[in-house]
Amino acid sequence: MVQAANAAASLLKKRYRKFIRTNEADQVFLCADKGRFSLFGVYVVHLSFLVLITGAIIGSVFGMEAYVNITEGELVNAVNLRNDNQSLPLPFSLRCDKFTVELYESGAPKTFQSDLTFLKDNQVIRQGKLLVNHPIEHEGFRFYQSSYGVAPGGKATLVLLREGGRRDVINVGAGYTFELPGKEGTFHVLRMEENLMKMGPAIKVVVRSKKEEVSFWVFQQIDKILETNPNIIQQVPIFNPGLFHPYTFTLVGLEEKYYTGLQVTRDPGTPVVAAAALLLICGLMLVLFSYARQVWIRIDQEKEGVRICIAGRSYRNKTGLERELRYLIAELKDNLEKSK
Repeated sequence: MVQAANAAASLLKKRYRKFIRTNEADQVFLCADKGRFSLFGVYVVHLSFLVLITGAIIGSVFGMEAYVNITEGELVNAVNLRNDNQSLPLPFSLRCDKFTVELYESGAPKTFQSDLTFLKDNQVIRQGKLLVNHPIEHEGFRFYQSSYGVAPGGKATLVLLREGGRRDVINVGAGYTFELPGKEGTFHVLRMEENLMKMGPAIKVVVRSKKEEVSFWVFQQIDKILETNPNIIQQVPIFNPGLFHPYTFTLVGLEEKYYTGLQVTRDPGTPVVAAAALLLICGLMLVLFSYARQVWIRIDQEKEGVRICIAGRSYRNKTGLERELRYLIAELKDNLEKSK
């Protein structure tokens, strides 16, 4: 009996963590178990949901959403809250060094990015490129690239051709007013568009004289427009760059200055939500890939030899427990036969 008990004890110690042996006059009781921690898996999963709800509450109460528009070269140290339009100071300054936009042939934006610099006490502490769907996080604030536009202050190069051969070149901007070279009237720039109706850069102008007031658009790609639609000037007279006689106006190009629109968020509940996700993964791992089991072995001394009884209990995976018991029986028989 002692030999059988020692063989069973050695086998259980190899496969189980906790082991108990009780010796009596003609009986030996062995008990072993493992996987007790798996019983806590369901509690860890429930705890993760509570932590997740806590993180969401913290984010909704103490978090914020804001926006800010920054012109190239501009430095800002505050953002505008979306809910109440109040200004929220930042613990640092933010500068847009450069804004880059790439367009399709149709004029639709393909990609755009902002080169940002973070400063504190006039010292550069961080620089980075902000792309769509690639936010930058700094001191608990997360910045997203959300929009862009043409900022006031851009310039356009305009050529004035007058009957008789006179040619004048002038740089103008939105709201710019000047007197025509021949004193025929005053020229005023109303709007500047980078891609008007997908026909390219254009500016809207008005020319006022003593006799009339004429408003029309001046396109940079007027030759291509006429090739595509030769009758467009007759159909839409305001597209005629020579609508004010005796001048024909030509747009050489736009020198645009962009602003970048940033969405700014701060969510102090994010670390709590991350902890909840980690707890949920750990809990599911415990529930799905581990289970607790207990095994009992009783060895009785009889006249003809010894009798060995093996039993087990498992909270899940009954099939796995049966395989385990069959393995223990086979190993114990093999060990006893080798020791004879």
